Amino acid sequence: MPKKTFFNLPKEKRERITNAALAIFNEKGYDHTSINDIVRAAEIPRGSFYQYFESKFDVFFLLVKEAQKKKLEYLGPLLEKRKDEPFFDILMDAFSLALQYLRDYPEYALLGRHMYHAGAEEVLRMVERLDEEGVKNPLYFLKRDQEKGHIRDDIDIRVLARMIYALLGPELLDAFHRGASDEELYHLAKNHIDILKQGAAT
Repeated sequence: MPKKTFFNLPKEKRERITNAALAIFNEKGYDHTSINDIVRAAEIPRGSFYQYFESKFDVFFLLVKEAQKKKLEYLGPLLEKRKDEPFFDILMDAFSLALQYLRDYPEYALLGRHMYHAGAEEVLRMVERLDEEGVKNPLYFLKRDQEKGHIRDDIDIRVLARMIYALLGPELLDAFHRGASDEELYHLAKNHIDILKQGAAT
């Protein structure tokens, strides 16, 4: 994470640095972006960079967390408002909101794609941790539904949660960046959800 000195900066300067870093990461990808690229784009001295961050990974991690926070602003209210409904009944709406997030924030969508395609060890470890965290939400609802008898007892809900997380995350990102049409994207989602539901529901 960034150092305290970064958070003590005026908001305008913080945004200038993060916006510049976001543009560079999206242009070159994580693996091919250097600290020199970031300081040039942000127009700050290299020494200042190290006052704010330990490494380029600190900047990348900050941007990824901001993207996650923004995505949660889309999905959070739905999960709260319809928390008592069977999870499969709200999945298409969740997919629609995740897609709307990508449309509204294409720069974060591209950052997410770079994250999943990076080869650096530190990013691979981060993706593994974030995926584990991301599975927790669907797992919570699936466990509840299984306890209520909506999902068969013999279904491994952790595997099911990972499949749902993948649909709303990396699979949607890849299809979105391949230029899939809305019709194709919704067809993708409906097929996934129908297969999961028919294979898991009692």
